[in-house]
Amino acid sequence: MEAEHIIPISRDLESRVKEKMIEYYTGDARRIHHFLKVHSFAKLIGEMEGIAGKEMEILEVAALVHDIGIKNSEKKYGYNTGKTQEKEVNLCLKAFGVLGISGVIALVLYWVLSIYWYESIFQFGILLYIAVLFWGLLCKVSNNIQFCLEQEIYRRMSLEDRMTDMKNRKSFEMYIEEIQEGAILLENVLLLFVKIVELKKINDISGRQMGDETVIRTARSIQSAERSVLEQQADDMLCSNK
Repeated sequence: MEAEHIIPISRDLESRVKEKMIEYYTGDARRIHHFLKVHSFAKLIGEMEGIAGKEMEILEVAALVHDIGIKNSEKKYGYNTGKTQEKEVNLCLKAFGVLGISGVIALVLYWVLSIYWYESIFQFGILLYIAVLFWGLLCKVSNNIQFCLEQEIYRRMSLEDRMTDMKNRKSFEMYIEEIQEGAILLENVLLLFVKIVELKKINDISGRQMGDETVIRTARSIQSAERSVLEQQADDMLCSNK
């Protein structure tokens, strides 16, 4: 008899949330499969426990969106954990908390104390709500800028030899790939291999510091030769334009 009084969950709400989550995770089949599986298990457990109506609706929607902070977490921090996902929602919860508290205070002032300026309290709460969200947005933009700058620094470090400040092997291989793929068009290509004779012997006899200095002097000679070639090419182009 009790089953007759169970209020069915709004299929429309569940379907809309499910569609939005699938759209949110477009291209990530693994995460789509994960939240759908979590939703199925949560629904099954809820039915076994006799949960229905509004409580079942909350359970199903929560199961669908339980990992909604992952994408922002990965974008912002480069990885995701429970802690980073909490950071993404804590600010919103604080903002809504400020709004809710101001609303309760306004109601108490109006119904209990009959104070006519209760609206000012709620309006102040709205301003605080907007200010908290705006502050969170500024912090997020600042963190994103810092993250992008750090990533660019790490990218450059991965492409340069720290001792000579010249491009390393990884950078060379990437450059060759771009040439092969046609991203860089070159008419003439000259490839030189430079070998420091008996570098190991210099390290063994004179020490690694002397070996490093030899490598650095060689790098400076290569850079100097490169500048001379570029200057000569620039002069040739000026002469041809005249």
